[in-house]
Amino acid sequence: MQSLSFPLSALTILVLFSLSSCQNDTEPGVDVTPATVSTIGNSSAAGTLRYSSPVFYYREQAEAYIESPQKNQSGTYGATPKGLVINPTTGAIDVNKSESGLTYQVWFKPTGSSETSLSEVTIAGINFQSRVYNLASGDIFAKPLYNVQNNLAAPFGVENKVIGSEFGNENDKTVAALVSANTQQKKPKGLQIDGQMGTINLRQAVENGVFGDKPVDGTVRNFRLYYRLNDASNKALNYIDVRLHYYSRASAVPSSLLSQANYKSSATFRKATATPTVGAAMSVTDASSSASSTPRPPDIIIVGD
Repeated sequence: MQSLSFPLSALTILVLFSLSSCQNDTEPGVDVTPATVSTIGNSSAAGTLRYSSPVFYYREQAEAYIESPQKNQSGTYGATPKGLVINPTTGAIDVNKSESGLTYQVWFKPTGSSETSLSEVTIAGINFQSRVYNLASGDIFAKPLYNVQNNLAAPFGVENKVIGSEFGNENDKTVAALVSANTQQKKPKGLQIDGQMGTINLRQAVENGVFGDKPVDGTVRNFRLYYRLNDASNKALNYIDVRLHYYSRASAVPSSLLSQANYKSSATFRKATATPTVGAAMSVTDASSSASSTPRPPDIIIVGD
């Protein structure tokens, strides 16, 4: 996840993402999908790669928030899906610069070995599933997934009622400063997002003219949803970029877009998909460029009544 740019006044209040000297030591991890892990060697060494926790949360701090493997080992590191900022040499993860709301499969191949160690790491946050939402069938809400879970778990509280979390709070001065600095990130006029649940009312979006008075098939709206979760992040500011598509009927949705949404959903839930095989050497230059390993931004495809 890219760093956020703050106006000077906001910077003195809140620094979300680090700009430390170690920034150049990290880069997006080599991407190997679950379908191709078996091609890069035995996983009998699984269990030797460990971090201090399976879940990490954003922190509001000026310095880089780095989490390293508990054991210092020589070899090559990477992760799937794309979005985790990991040092391929040390395995150090830059948490605040990684895409949140996703679970990653981190792998490690020791120098001179054909074995591969695997470990799952989740960067806490929300996501929306990439798929078709058919308004005619009553599928009118896009609900956020917390830590890649279909049910709204903590911090959403009992019976999915949020306790202290905030979504799209326009009264948040830090958010207001960020949006003012980049108006292209602004939520489209007429788009209603539940401030406690983060749920997007898609039917209302169409009725409110988010896609125009007379929506045209293929109209796209992009926006950035800022949020604060009442979890172990202590309400550190987080965000997710979202892409909305409109089509009047299901048959009008291009097959390429349907495939892209399926790829992103598969990458989000780490399902095996048909992707190019990565060579046994696990070179950092061998990363797959397949859309199946790129879950962001989620594609919310709205099909009108």
